[in-house]
Amino acid sequence: MTKKLYALALTLMCVLAASAQQRWYNSADSVSQGAQPPRGDVVSYASADDAVRKTYHKSQYLVPIEDFKYSDYRNGAESGGSFTTTYKLPFKWLDRQLILHVGKVSAAYEVWANGRRVGYTQTASTPVEWDLTGFSVEDNNSLEIRVFDDYSARALENGRAERKAAIEGEVYLLAQPKVRVRDVSVATEMSGTDGLLSLGVILKSHLLNDKEYKVWYELISPRGEVVAADNRSVTLGMRGEDTVTFFRRMPDIMTWSHEQPCLYTLVVKTQYEGRFKEYVSFNIGFRTIALDENHVVTLNGVPLRIITRDYAPSGDLSQVAREIAAMRDQGVTMLNVMGAPQSRSFYDVCDSLGMYVCASVDVDTRNGGGSRALGGNPSNDPAMWPHYKERTLALYHSTKNYPCVLMYSLAANPANGYNLYESYRMLKGLEKARPVVLNGTDEWNNDSLNMRRMTNLRRTNLKYWVALLNDTATPGRITVANTRHYTPLIGQLRYTVSVGRKVITSGTMPIRVLPKSDAVVEIPLGGVPRGRLFDMEIEVVRPAPIDKYEVDADRSQDGSVRLARKVFKGVL
Repeated sequence: MTKKLYALALTLMCVLAASAQQRWYNSADSVSQGAQPPRGDVVSYASADDAVRKTYHKSQYLVPIEDFKYSDYRNGAESGGSFTTTYKLPFKWLDRQLILHVGKVSAAYEVWANGRRVGYTQTASTPVEWDLTGFSVEDNNSLEIRVFDDYSARALENGRAERKAAIEGEVYLLAQPKVRVRDVSVATEMSGTDGLLSLGVILKSHLLNDKEYKVWYELISPRGEVVAADNRSVTLGMRGEDTVTFFRRMPDIMTWSHEQPCLYTLVVKTQYEGRFKEYVSFNIGFRTIALDENHVVTLNGVPLRIITRDYAPSGDLSQVAREIAAMRDQGVTMLNVMGAPQSRSFYDVCDSLGMYVCASVDVDTRNGGGSRALGGNPSNDPAMWPHYKERTLALYHSTKNYPCVLMYSLAANPANGYNLYESYRMLKGLEKARPVVLNGTDEWNNDSLNMRRMTNLRRTNLKYWVALLNDTATPGRITVANTRHYTPLIGQLRYTVSVGRKVITSGTMPIRVLPKSDAVVEIPLGGVPRGRLFDMEIEVVRPAPIDKYEVDADRSQDGSVRLARKVFKGVL
């Protein structure tokens, strides 16, 4: 018996020793622990005005965590870099859920708060969030982000240059209510000049009893007008989660495209027993993306001109904005973003400037060879599938609501294989409209694009895009032509008819013209004397500037944007 016990103890010690050596960062199936589910850009605000302004760094429920001190880290075979700092917890946050947002880290890392490990992740290049509620105390707290030199997911990054341990993205602490907006998913389409909105709000409860909440949304136009609003009630059980959905069709919606990047503001708010508890907001754009039978990307049903540029943005946001604006002026319409996924600020710039983005999953295995045999490229190693899955989901959820994201790339410079087949299947299950591409392969897991055809389409984002034509055979009949391909003309036609200095008639009529279409209007000429020469001044206007490209546009006397003006002469 003694020998048997000794043998059992020795076996157990060997197992424990092997387990100690096989730490999470050396395990292909141990991708993360303790991390929150990936989501979009959710920031909690105290008021609707704060949410509309979207100055997230000024939210009273968000505190940037900065001033990290670096030191080399070594613990036996483990090595890397340790980044330590402190954060202070306001008293008014004690009854809220504390979420640590880590935007981007150079390599796999652990999070420690007040000497306790919160969790770890090997998906470091996209935002990861951590619940620090049970790890924090009132007033001062310590925080450590421990970055590792060696980890199993490095096989997915063998094509990128070695990087020193670094925190490369923003880090902040967000305080949300105990019943909080965990995520928001937005889908938009255009039908003529009508906009279709599909909205899902995921509400999460951290309470131990049932609560009935009301979820509201408001959609605010680029001119500051509320164009849609609604609310629904939902009852959440103990620590439960549910999705509240809304669908809305709205007339006269301004589209988002490289021609005219019109951004609407979506504000979501929660209410309990008459009091509003939380406000979050997103910029959204209305457009319909599809892939036609010719493998051409269409926007609002029209083939899209795609001129691409590989681009590696710097950390200087103002420089990035200048570079993107310059590329737009050169006719570039889409960026293939080099390196790992980018920050929210980068996508915000692309949204506001009308620059399309191909967002790529952080997989670059070019140095892993092309072999699909055991021990070859990790893209065909099923043991690595958890890494591919988590990186694909992280990219999708962090970018899904940005209108500038036109398509997704499964990897950079990969060999194909099982993991990329599964990534494609999973992503196509989540994303119904945007193409999913994989450069360098002609297999089924690539929505191959006819780039030659799209490149040869003519440029459409020109300043003057409304033309006025007079039917000389029928005085007073005016054709209004919309030469843009993706932007409906929604405005007013103003006319003034005069003989000499005398104004005979004037007026205003609404004008709606679909892209690449014409509309014919009849100007009333009943008061014009027969045989007399008359002047007919026509103006097409749109109220107030709606984006940065109309700030310096022609203006009529009332400040509205003048899209076209012409004077025609005629005789009845």
